Amino acid sequence: MIKVKYRNKWLIIIFILLLGVLSTCLQLSSLPAEINLAKAKTVKENSGKKIPIKYLVPGGQSIGVYLKTPGVMVVGFSDVETKEGEINPAREAKLKEGDLIFKVNDLPVNHEFDLKNLINQSGGQKITLTIRRGEETFKREINPVYSEEEKRWRIGVFIRDNIAGLGTLSYYNPQDKTFGALGHTIIDPDTGKVFPVGQGKIVAAQIQGIYPSRRGQPGEKIGRFIHKNIVGTVYLNNRFGIFGKASQQIINPYFQKPVPIAFNDEVKPGPAEIYTVVKGEKIEKFTVYIEKVRPYQKDGRNLIIRIKDPRLLSLTGGIVQGMSGSPIIKEGKFIGVVTHVFLSDSSKGYGILIENMLKEVYNSNNFWVLNSTFSFVKYCRYFSEKNILSIAGKRFIPSKCILGNKKEIIRRRGKWNQLELSSLMTTGSFVSF
Repeated sequence: MIKVKYRNKWLIIIFILLLGVLSTCLQLSSLPAEINLAKAKTVKENSGKKIPIKYLVPGGQSIGVYLKTPGVMVVGFSDVETKEGEINPAREAKLKEGDLIFKVNDLPVNHEFDLKNLINQSGGQKITLTIRRGEETFKREINPVYSEEEKRWRIGVFIRDNIAGLGTLSYYNPQDKTFGALGHTIIDPDTGKVFPVGQGKIVAAQIQGIYPSRRGQPGEKIGRFIHKNIVGTVYLNNRFGIFGKASQQIINPYFQKPVPIAFNDEVKPGPAEIYTVVKGEKIEKFTVYIEKVRPYQKDGRNLIIRIKDPRLLSLTGGIVQGMSGSPIIKEGKFIGVVTHVFLSDSSKGYGILIENMLKEVYNSNNFWVLNSTFSFVKYCRYFSEKNILSIAGKRFIPSKCILGNKKEIIRRRGKWNQLELSSLMTTGSFVSF
């Protein structure tokens, strides 16, 4: 038996350990490229699996949007002046803003005049309303009262059954004839909730003029609907746009075939182009610069963009209402759509990444199904005169909420700095019942 001195013993142990480490390193040295490639491939494949499409035809066409509620929607309350004083049967029955009234005594209610006629026909007798509130459907009994002022029977509600406005088509998928537009939700200006879609359509629109944007004063496209030219049917209104089926082939003259979409990890800052209409029905291309990419921003404000095109800046002052949904193309790929303008600098705005816009549709269990429960931002129903700010002769609430009128819906974050481009949406007149 050979005896090893204590010092030599430790040298041998260290030598053996070094050999082991070296051997392991030599084995791993041949793997990193393969491992990294596999990892990158997996990430890419997983990202691709989240949406079933890879190519789209960019939009850019101006469209008129018309949405009809399922039934009629309660948007407010109005006390009824009776011989006994002011009464509000709807409040007493615990109706809420945003409730959808489908039936009166099991008779269908599709329009505001249906509700008016059925209430009047009751002659003051108790009626039963069929109501949808979010995902819940229930019945509620109400006693109409006679309005001395209006000489008819009422239950004390304001209702609305439609909303309309101007926007831009974002994309068309020739494989299944689906489309997307706007890049953000359409909300009801009185309830602050996603406007529920019972029926909806988009039609061609013609731009007849531009009111340019200025600091603190957003501009807008001025146009008219071409009602005979129906482009498609709207089935879904969610937080990232409106979606539906096209009734005709949609063509963008700048693209002979569909272009590849860019996944979130592919989008980097740099020069790009947007496609939109500034006169008539002609789509035009304008240069922009992507200043920042924020793929994980959950509210859809994924891109900060700046208009660089001198002609567009001279015509519009930057981003204006009605541009919402304009597609953004970078290096031959479809990366997103325009959604907001900064009020403090109208040459800048937000956009949503196309992957995020598509995920919201194709990963939804309620695809093409009514979803009226999403609340886009907190809505301030009550306010005081001192909290109202005037911009261009119009009144707004300078707080973290929104106020809707027939032209504009403003949202503030810290300062007055952004306008949702769905704000061109004009509400159907609401009527008291």
